[in-house]
Amino acid sequence: MKLVIQIPAFNESEHLPIALAALLRSLPGVGQVEILVIDDGSTDGTRETALKMELTGSFDFHGTGVWRRHSELGWTHAWGSKGQMSL
Repeated sequence: MKLVIQIPAFNESEHLPIALAALLRSLPGVGQVEILVIDDGSTDGTRETALKMELTGSFDFHGTGVWRRHSELGWTHAWGSKGQMSL
């Protein structure tokens, strides 16, 4: 079984490293845990922070990574759009 943890984010560059560090990397009975950051048009470098964490090896998205909207549409829209695409 694979678990994908979706994190909607808007201007969370400062808090993203703390949140990602607190996430479980493995769970009993789950073969793979992937993290998906959904950047809702942030202007503070949220996407860049997430990508930099992966490039420097401080966090591994296991191929899931960062999905970015180019304008702020809100959490409901971000969750709905990506949720439909990931099913």
